[in-house]
Amino acid sequence: MQNLREAGGMPLDVREPGEWQNGHAPGAVWIPMGEVQARRDELPGDKRIVVVCRSGGRSAAIMGALRAHGYDAVNLTGGMCAWAAAGLPVITEAPGQAGLGDARPRAPRTPRTVAVRATPSLSFP
Repeated sequence: MQNLREAGGMPLDVREPGEWQNGHAPGAVWIPMGEVQARRDELPGDKRIVVVCRSGGRSAAIMGALRAHGYDAVNLTGGMCAWAAAGLPVITEAPGQAGLGDARPRAPRTPRTVAVRATPSLSFP
């Protein structure tokens, strides 16, 4: 995901508030899964969107729905579990401060590769 972000990709985290606060990728945009359809207009139509959740299931569903609406979206296989296990940087939020800048980075471990796949799934009505 870091290479995709450097190439202009946008990480989209679709997890719930507590999951986001417990740790997310640096630079990720947070829109909970249940809000993505209503907030699609906030997503760039000119960038690849890397969708992420805890383990890859919810993000695969959202990725498929976004692709059905013309977005260039891919799924982060293994989600934040794989991201953290690969030793990539994780940002945590103070309770009640999700997305408000009180982020504390965790020290990264030795980085490993995290796979990104484009697999179809769910669609928006």
